[in-house]
Amino acid sequence: MSYRLETTRRFEKGFRKLASDLKRRVDKEVRLLETQPYSGKRLRGEFEGSFSLRLGDYRVIYWVDEFAKRIILLTVAHRRESTSSHSRYS
Repeated sequence: MSYRLETTRRFEKGFRKLASDLKRRVDKEVRLLETQPYSGKRLRGEFEGSFSLRLGDYRVIYWVDEFAKRIILLTVAHRRESTSSHSRYS
């Protein structure tokens, strides 16, 4: 079964700031989540329940809503900023 992708304002803002080649890569990897939602790394601690997709030095933090069959893209940022921005805006 395919999952539906949803974005947050935080994700959209971060995505707009990316270089065009990185935007294409993020888009491609995120589309794969529709059929493979658990392919990212499961996060622990204060981020438990979220997942992280690694794209070079960038991370996409997302959450899987199994009941509604949707993936919520929380943020996309450089790896140094991704978890700090996730904790402030989740």
